[in-house]
Amino acid sequence: MRRSWFALVLLASACSRAAGDDPFTLMHNLRSTDEVELVIEPGEAREALAPSLARLERAGRWRVRVLEPAPDADAPAEGSAERARIVVGDPDTAEVRELFDAFCRTAERVDPSLEFDAGFLERVRGTPNLVLVATLADPDRPGLPATFALGATAHDAAVVLGDVTPCAEPSWRLFVDGEFSKSGLFWRPERGSPPAVVDVEPIRTTEAADQRVVQRERFDVRAVSTVPAARLDKSIERYEAALARLERTLLLEGESASVHPIVHAHALVEAHLALAHERALAVANPLEPVVHALIAPGLQDDGGAALASLVAREVLGPARAPWLASAVGIEASSTWWGQGLGRWLAHLARAGLVPTVAELVDPACTLTPLALEPARAGFVRFLATQRGRDELRALWRGERELVVDAELEERFAQWLSVVREANDAELDDWRTRRAVAARKRAYRHGFSIVAPPFEPRVQAVGFGSSPFVKSLSMTKSLRADAVAFVFPAYADPGLPAHAGAATRAGASTASDLELWVGAWRAKERGLALTLRPRLHASPTSSLAGWTTVVRPGGWDAFFDATEVASVHFGLLAELCGAELFCFSGEIANASVTKPTPSNVWERDALPSRLERWRRVIERTRAAFTGGLTFAAESLYEAEGIEFWGQLDFIGVDLWPETIQDGLGDEFSRERVVRSITGLFGACNELAAIEGRPVLVTEFGFSSTAGGWRVTSFPEGDYDGLIQQRLFEAWGEALGRMSLAQLPRGGAFLWRWSTDPLAGGEGDRGYTPLGKPAEHLIRPLFERP
Repeated sequence: MRRSWFALVLLASACSRAAGDDPFTLMHNLRSTDEVELVIEPGEAREALAPSLARLERAGRWRVRVLEPAPDADAPAEGSAERARIVVGDPDTAEVRELFDAFCRTAERVDPSLEFDAGFLERVRGTPNLVLVATLADPDRPGLPATFALGATAHDAAVVLGDVTPCAEPSWRLFVDGEFSKSGLFWRPERGSPPAVVDVEPIRTTEAADQRVVQRERFDVRAVSTVPAARLDKSIERYEAALARLERTLLLEGESASVHPIVHAHALVEAHLALAHERALAVANPLEPVVHALIAPGLQDDGGAALASLVAREVLGPARAPWLASAVGIEASSTWWGQGLGRWLAHLARAGLVPTVAELVDPACTLTPLALEPARAGFVRFLATQRGRDELRALWRGERELVVDAELEERFAQWLSVVREANDAELDDWRTRRAVAARKRAYRHGFSIVAPPFEPRVQAVGFGSSPFVKSLSMTKSLRADAVAFVFPAYADPGLPAHAGAATRAGASTASDLELWVGAWRAKERGLALTLRPRLHASPTSSLAGWTTVVRPGGWDAFFDATEVASVHFGLLAELCGAELFCFSGEIANASVTKPTPSNVWERDALPSRLERWRRVIERTRAAFTGGLTFAAESLYEAEGIEFWGQLDFIGVDLWPETIQDGLGDEFSRERVVRSITGLFGACNELAAIEGRPVLVTEFGFSSTAGGWRVTSFPEGDYDGLIQQRLFEAWGEALGRMSLAQLPRGGAFLWRWSTDPLAGGEGDRGYTPLGKPAEHLIRPLFERP
């Protein structure tokens, strides 16, 4: 049998050529990749791998170019010294063997207990269902990442890789039967040495022992006992309805009977994330008829979308038109993240976020999936009503190509306008009620919640997890009535990156699923939610826009990335039912457009910069119907911003400073109180000028001996008593002011962790948890 293989070569658009296998350099280089060159033998192998390549494009936002193989397959491609690599193949592929040898050496150096050696290749040869996917430093080009997928056949390796996408950090993942089995890091996180290996088999074994099986005519459900029977029955009804609609839309009568999938229903988001390879409400196995679904008390399910897509794949084969692969399932479910599909389509249409048909069917379309996937489902519904089942089946199988012309574009636009008109009155009422509720809410007593730095353990204590729920309940017991989810987001390739230590120890981010689940858990507890992404150029950079951009085209790239992130997370905030959305902040170099002594040399660029901010806000406002704000890190930034009139709140971080008052170098509570009351007074003046209420987006105090001088900078050794005295000063400052003098929007305390075990004696950070100041928070939050 002729062996098929292919190699993916990723063009690194901004590779910093640091030596060695520094994890953050590799993470940056892999994230900054934007184009894939595929080298593959022509014939059946290329045809079989087309669906997984489409998934790779869709998930990674990479544009794929298919090239004919070079005569000498082992010869390096021209210019490859500056390229990151992805190689996929079986144990006999030379490139895979080379990277696997380097992988084994890295594994031995980082963690001698890892059992990877030459014998593992023999195991792969004899195990068709085993696939290893790993990313490490390229042995021939230090500082550049190389990813490889190894399987008994290149086809199995490619299908798994295309479904899960390459690793985004130096790490490895093992899959059995397309099911995630085990993973590990190739670097030592702060809390673990050697790095922990995540083994999901114990979780799978525990769930299997706790499962009850519900048999239906078209599928079986295996659910853990913590999923209430009534909740499970409701999901099963939705699943059956989705399959019935799929048969009316795409399949012939009785075709679905040839497939009998298994749905694993998980009650906890951390268990679902551990067992599913993708962070979505439900995930279909790429090789087997198996679905992992989050069916948890108090949460919406995916309505059977993943199950319907899987059945279509098993009956008709992989979708030859990649845009159809998940769209038919979403259409069959008629839901999108708990929203009715028609209503969400109408919202997207009003926001100008439904692209043209040509863009919808383009695998390389970079529109946020929160808009693209439901828009594609809407187009499936349009085609089903306009052209019927036979047309959709022919497109799925590749027997016919969709001809996109002016007539099709016009007819789809007309169909979409009908959907919009049917929902306009409801959406108008919703937007009005949301805006009024956000502005009229009383003073917010909030916590800013963050997840721990990136490491395997984060998956167990991230947003939406069981520990997070416990941490959330603790905020409620301290009389909080609001929470802000604060998390880093990484920009698309092309944004100038400025190296800095700000995120090197905190390069974690939260998936849409985790934030969405966390939002539901907050609402269950009566906590108003603010979503607050913080845009970084990469995991190794400071906040995007935090430093002055001087590269040609740099400001355009910054605003383009800011708009993309703001629209995406604005849509997510809308799906979450968030009360407020803080779309950006703490970047005075980018946000201050009033002339000041600090920006005198770039004043000619300030008007155009203001226009870009206005466009970002306009696009974000269309995506999100609740209260909108921006977080200025200082009064200097707040007073230099000219777009407050487009927002609902003036967001300001309040960090008192006492080093310039000329009263010596000893702690004085009175000095701190005066600093705080002075900041409140300045905020009131700004509110009067701009005609907008002030929201304190951050306040807090570190547990350090010298942190009282400039409270935004921890200084010195641990000192829990100083933190306590600072909170006492905050309370006294509030007591000296009338209600009218306080910021009407409220204040968010920085910071609280998703980990309920965070803080405690010796922790120099800002959380008061487990420290002398903890007992002061409840009295503070009971006023005003």
